[in-house]
Amino acid sequence: MSTKCLKCGEPLEPQMQKCPKCGSGDRYITVEDSFKAVEMVNIKEKAEGSRKFRKHSRYGEKIGKNGKIVRETRTIDRKTGEYYHRIEAKNGKGEWVTIHEEREPLEQHRPKDRRQKS
Repeated sequence: MSTKCLKCGEPLEPQMQKCPKCGSGDRYITVEDSFKAVEMVNIKEKAEGSRKFRKHSRYGEKIGKNGKIVRETRTIDRKTGEYYHRIEAKNGKGEWVTIHEEREPLEQHRPKDRRQKS
């Protein structure tokens, strides 16, 4: 955060009531913040007239459980009966590496929150 006099542009300390240069009490306060935008693309393929999808694919970046950005690829394919899921994260060198990957028949796949605990 930075504070300047609105009239003359003199830099001001937050505790100053008036500008030492021109005597004005009007301030211009600048607050800065930064963020990283992430994008996820969802594609659903449906047969004409059907409510259920044949294939659902999801690609892109998201915020992972550790608060860092990860890349995710997930495909549910009812035509071929396959489920595929991969998550990648950047290593210390800034390279994307796979941290989770699973491929299984769709009839054996259960969403994580519905799987029975052993």
